Amino acid sequence: MTFDEKPAGIVCAVINGVLRVEGRLDPLLTGERASWGLRPASDVYLGEQAARRVVEQLAGVPMHGGRDYFSDGEVARLDLAHEFEFEDPADGLAFLATVGSLLPSRRKVNAWRASDGTVQTVYFRSLKGAAVLERFYDKGVESGSHPAGHRVRFEVQRRYPKNRALVPRGVAALNLREVYGEAVAPYTTREAVAVGRDQAEERLFAMAASGAISMAKAERLIGTCSGLSRYGRGIYADSSGRRRLAELRSLGISPEAVAPVERVVPVGRFLRESLASWGPSEHAKSR
Repeated sequence: MTFDEKPAGIVCAVINGVLRVEGRLDPLLTGERASWGLRPASDVYLGEQAARRVVEQLAGVPMHGGRDYFSDGEVARLDLAHEFEFEDPADGLAFLATVGSLLPSRRKVNAWRASDGTVQTVYFRSLKGAAVLERFYDKGVESGSHPAGHRVRFEVQRRYPKNRALVPRGVAALNLREVYGEAVAPYTTREAVAVGRDQAEERLFAMAASGAISMAKAERLIGTCSGLSRYGRGIYADSSGRRRLAELRSLGISPEAVAPVERVVPVGRFLRESLASWGPSEHAKSR
């Protein structure tokens, strides 16, 4: 059973005998559907109390029995987030294009593009399922607050099954910086990733000059970049083509060499700086 009404975008449902209240913590506490703020972990306990009031509002009756009858709420999902702000929107778009070409270990990657081809959201999923573990997305576009490329949010999504569910007060005791740091680690291995054909070619020649790769390999992969620039990824759809694209990625070069702006994006540095920003006032949003 699912309640039809959704105050402030909050969804209430009874699934297998369990009453679930799903939504962002900020609108749950403020009652404002358009509220997109992040809340401190200590507010999760207040959110559990607010969720009870939402259920009473929808049901039209109080939750008889009080806390002795209805067990404490459990947190089934916790999202941690950091926002990157770019004065030049081309930098933000290049950042999203770059993370869309990353291949962190034990992740499947899905990139969603706008009608003009720019990357808007990049999902990183578990290998054995469809669950999203992390995502990068254009928050300005999603919320309608900024044009594309100005606000990019990195979001860590963690789900807790019944046997490992967190109680609301337990969330406040979590070391959120540690949870966020573990999620960031797979994405910080590349100091810089080349986006754009000219930048990719310069990187390949520099690697050949330093002896990191042979000149023959550099020239072969430069030819791949040329093909990508003119014809797109479609001509590399077979297994041989996919191996060439994987080779480029392994060298820190985005196969999306047709990016609208030439950039070398310091993804690793950006994410390490985001981790450093997590101090005693960590914020989380809970679902």
